Amino acid sequence: TDVPGTTRDVVEVRLDLGGVPVIASDTAGLRGESGDVIEVEGMRRAQAAARKAHFIVFVADMTNMEGSAAALRQMLAGEDDASAEGDGSSGSIAWSPPSVIVLLNKCD
Repeated sequence: TDVPGTTRDVVEVRLDLGGVPVIASDTAGLRGESGDVIEVEGMRRAQAAARKAHFIVFVADMTNMEGSAAALRQMLAGEDDASAEGDGSSGSIAWSPPSVIVLLNKCD
């Protein structure tokens, strides 16, 4: 979007890692409640991408570990509108979270 600091789309790159095809996806950050419609849509798309992943690299903000831990718990629990149109999931189907690698970051 043209709004500074917001990400809505999932940006993907296809890689070949030693003969293994990999799709790496960069998504919006996850936060608590937001009144910004663009940010909410970005988080919904991030959740949908996480549900399709074989593993997740979760970049946590070291300056806000409580918020990062809450966002990770929310993502793994599927506590958003994950059944929204277009993500291929249903609220009645159990989701088994993939493996997660947590990276600690102190800058944006």
